[in-house]
Amino acid sequence: PVLGICLGAQLLAHAAGAQTYLLPYWHRAANHPWQDLATGKGYITAMNHGYAIQTDSLPPDWLMSFRHLHDGSCAGLRHRHFPWQGVQFHPESILSEHGHALLKNFLLSKN
Repeated sequence: PVLGICLGAQLLAHAAGAQTYLLPYWHRAANHPWQDLATGKGYITAMNHGYAIQTDSLPPDWLMSFRHLHDGSCAGLRHRHFPWQGVQFHPESILSEHGHALLKNFLLSKN
């Protein structure tokens, strides 16, 4: 299993063949809203990055899993078949219910 956090998500995207772009307004603060696209639920957490993953450059086996609610940029990606995922937010920073679940699921993953 692979879990890329912040720059790790961008590196994972680059390794998959996707591109990143410079955000006009960087994401730097503890209260950034994002949405889990699988459940539709919104969350607040810390972000600290100036680049975002260009979702239209993701290969077909990859999809955007989380969306930043201020500007619609990619806040997370995952592979459709393998246990590879990345998030632009910091689940370890503010252990919200979702951040805690994300880390727990990754640590308990056996794939």
